[in-house]
Amino acid sequence: MAVIEKKTGKVLTGIWFGNFYRPAYDDANFIRKAVHLLRDLNFNCVFQDAKDWEDLHERCLGGEASRYVKALEQTQEALEDEGLSHAFLALYLNGDNLYPDIRFSRPLRGESVTAPDGVSDGKWYRYWSEKARTRQAEHVRELMDRYPAGYTEVTLDGREARKPVCSMWDPIVAPSFDADGRERYVSWLSARYSGSIAKLNEAYGTHFPSFEDIRLADVWFEEKEKNNPVLSAQEIREADGRARMLYDNRKWQSEELCLYFASMKRRLHERIPEALLVPDLTQWGYYLNVDGSLLSGVGMADLWDTAVRGIDLYALAPYVDITHFLSVPVTPAGDPDPYVVSYRFPGQMPGCSRPCRLSGPGCPPRRSFCSRRSRHCLNRSRRRETGRDGWILPAGTSCAVISESLPTWCRGRSCMMASRRM
Repeated sequence: MAVIEKKTGKVLTGIWFGNFYRPAYDDANFIRKAVHLLRDLNFNCVFQDAKDWEDLHERCLGGEASRYVKALEQTQEALEDEGLSHAFLALYLNGDNLYPDIRFSRPLRGESVTAPDGVSDGKWYRYWSEKARTRQAEHVRELMDRYPAGYTEVTLDGREARKPVCSMWDPIVAPSFDADGRERYVSWLSARYSGSIAKLNEAYGTHFPSFEDIRLADVWFEEKEKNNPVLSAQEIREADGRARMLYDNRKWQSEELCLYFASMKRRLHERIPEALLVPDLTQWGYYLNVDGSLLSGVGMADLWDTAVRGIDLYALAPYVDITHFLSVPVTPAGDPDPYVVSYRFPGQMPGCSRPCRLSGPGCPPRRSFCSRRSRHCLNRSRRRETGRDGWILPAGTSCAVISESLPTWCRGRSCMMASRRM
């Protein structure tokens, strides 16, 4: 499926852009030069970082623009002048701005979880909260209502015009250590084990008298095992109590995320029928995973490895329109390597039986391939074909961040795309 940006008539090629630092924060001339460069690099859309912060909410309601919001608007003006368009990165995994110290405007989470101490704000969305879901849908609608001029429109195989919006970036479901959060998870456990506390005790090697006697901290792996948070190979092979507990935690996260995405798709399409929901399911790539434990001193690095998120792309397939992913130019070991491919590639939802073919007006031939591996090393130090297991880019290949979209996953395989040569 070709996703064509209407203004340029070319395949949608987008880049994520945040005006967080000087000079992009407050220098209008720099912003114009940057946008001109993006046009020369053949981008036709900028996904503006516009999460649900107080200052942006106030602006959408008619208030004065903060310095950051003014930079967003100046970027939109520059895009319009260059014949390009804008869309939004509207929601982020916990409402914060990547690392908490970049922005000073408070995020509006709607409702957040409670930390393990049972009192403190856990600073993550309570994904099952009606209040949180309502606020998030309102935020997306506010953005698209406030900034309609110059907004990106695309056609799907020449059909109806739609407006893409990154409706969630990097989702992760966190437990809530209060009465509501405990009830949410323990009720799920009870259903999973057919209401039998004996079956749960057998699986976990525990001795709970009943489900009513379970504390969330006793069945949430990272909290219960915080002094020994790593499973051994033997524990995994034998599927012992610790391994089963962790598996249940991740399975609950996966199912909770499906419930959330199903609800948000319905809400957003009701409010904005023309919206094309394009969530970014993993910030640093589902297949090119980074071991966060090797990146000491980097905020939230433990979340870069998507294994800790409980994300099941195939289960989420019915609840998104299109999805994309973003890699980071480091090896899976965390070593910087600019020759590791940097890409946004299409998530195909929900099923096709053959490899993807990517094409569109003005779009040079690309190679798509299926991979059975979850990690790849693509760099200039090695040049070889890997057959059915993947493809390594030739030495010296430069890569553009591209945002293209197809509606279905390659059934039973992980479908990835080699980036455009420049």
